[in-house]
Amino acid sequence: MVPNPPKWPRQYSFTVDAEWDEVAARRSMYPTMWDLLEMGRLENWTPERIPSISHNSVVLLGSQGTGPRQQQRVYVRGVTHGAMGADTSSAEASLPTSNPNPNPNPNPYPNPSPNPSPIPNPNRNPNPNPNPEQASLLKSLDELQLAMLNQDVSPTASSHLFLNVLTPFSASAEDVIKSYEEIMPALISKYATRLLNLRVDEIEVRATAVEGDGQQAVRLMASSMSGQWLKADGYLEYVDPKTGETASYCTVADKDSDQVCYIEPYAASTTLSNKRSIARRIGTTYALPYPYP
Repeated sequence: MVPNPPKWPRQYSFTVDAEWDEVAARRSMYPTMWDLLEMGRLENWTPERIPSISHNSVVLLGSQGTGPRQQQRVYVRGVTHGAMGADTSSAEASLPTSNPNPNPNPNPYPNPSPNPSPIPNPNRNPNPNPNPEQASLLKSLDELQLAMLNQDVSPTASSHLFLNVLTPFSASAEDVIKSYEEIMPALISKYATRLLNLRVDEIEVRATAVEGDGQQAVRLMASSMSGQWLKADGYLEYVDPKTGETASYCTVADKDSDQVCYIEPYAASTTLSNKRSIARRIGTTYALPYPYP
């Protein structure tokens, strides 16, 4: 760590795997940030760092292939200590229910202009006090919007948002997944225009559910990889106790279905996923040919 007043200190990492040489990819990251952001899962995309806004987030530009078939993806990955989904009943109860000194004329200086209403700004946040889930999404979109201005980012690059919520939820894993599947579609619908303009293909949230004496890691996804745009799903995450890395992601078993598990990291681009990505970038959806291959 090297002091850098008045800015944040500069941090450099020297690992055993690199024979104690400095690892440039870990630069300006505190020791645990690399694992919290799961940077190792992006190795298939050979990511390169680009400037970011927050010191708790990292923005990367990944690429696969060469020449005209090169695929680019912008990754915005961050951590938050905020208590998402916290109870706000106490805060609401402290607000007065009525104004003790009502003003009969709320606007004593009216605008003489024949058109007093201001021109709406599409990029302005209509809610000045958003809830934690909405605030986290807006911060990620701000990071992504800045990244899209980078000259190295292709106009057809897709994007992926990742957030690691460190504060655990006081609920069961099933309730956390159910709540996410209810909240996320509303947020996607509200900010659909901005998500489409920034070509967001995946939104990923890692969280922990605590119920009683036990805890369960959950993976909350909103992905377009299956064909449907930003479809919300939730998985139970099982971690290898020796390495601390995720071993599998399993669906919540229903009464009529068995639990299905998947193995990550992100797979390389396939012909089908490339066609779907190209179709989404021009505002349409790729349909499989009939008969299906």
